[in-house]
Amino acid sequence: MEIFHPKEVGHRSALMRVLQDGLRPDGAAFPIEAEYPLVLGQGKEAFSYCLGTSEKPLAHANLWPRRLIGGTPSADLRIGLVGNVVTHEQYRGQGLARELLEGLKQEASKHGLKALVLWSDLNAFYQKCGFSSCSEELRWLIQVPRRENSVNESQVVLQHEPSLELCAALLASRLSLGPTIERSAKEFQTLLRIPEVSLMTTEATTPRAAAATFTIMGKGCDMIGVVHEWGAVDAFALVEQVRAQGRRLGYSEVLLLTPARLPETWLEILHKQSSQVQRHPMALAWCHDDAARKVLDHSFIWGLDSI
Repeated sequence: MEIFHPKEVGHRSALMRVLQDGLRPDGAAFPIEAEYPLVLGQGKEAFSYCLGTSEKPLAHANLWPRRLIGGTPSADLRIGLVGNVVTHEQYRGQGLARELLEGLKQEASKHGLKALVLWSDLNAFYQKCGFSSCSEELRWLIQVPRRENSVNESQVVLQHEPSLELCAALLASRLSLGPTIERSAKEFQTLLRIPEVSLMTTEATTPRAAAATFTIMGKGCDMIGVVHEWGAVDAFALVEQVRAQGRRLGYSEVLLLTPARLPETWLEILHKQSSQVQRHPMALAWCHDDAARKVLDHSFIWGLDSI
């Protein structure tokens, strides 16, 4: 057994079958690489780590080096995002995923990555592998009435082909409440092309004005009915946009994800405008040291960055 990147002829097609069968067993209307273009797209083999033989990959995980920037305490921390962890169905229960994760920790140390971050409901398994919960997010359940007199829906629009200028404006409009993943406008534009991603903005003549209030819902087979990225001048404008997008897409309720460290004025409005709120760990993390853990616990990673 060895850990390798899937660069040999035949490795990629074999890997995509393992990923599709393991992560989308009920099928999907689009290939798995369309959901994660920045780590599974053509030419992105360096972000895929396979455990197996020279003939075929038996287990897989993505390791995506990124940088946390901004916020307090000061970030500028290099971390690795981990995702698409899967083992070929015929080889499960043999410890291959755990062995691969240990290999990723060694890769992280070799390349100066101070933490590995992943998203999964398999808490017990990842805790055995040295991962634990980091940071917190709030999950607000927003009811979507059929009519809302305070919302003029002619002033909002679903964006289908966002320009680089609009993507840059969207990045600038996100609420800054701590360290987050550095993302370029080009990366943002690519992520917005993931199937089932819906971007709604204010209707305006300039990218900056359009991005003043925006919401992003959905991400491939995940985040269905969930607004996981947004920007707004205040909490009330955000809730209005969430409801407008929910109505436009036919939802009776929408789940809104936010950082836990919102301003008090935002929290007051969201508590009044939502029917339910839950505090939840943002992700699972393995940290190289306490300093990295401190930065991560003050961070918020937006939905399109999760893999």
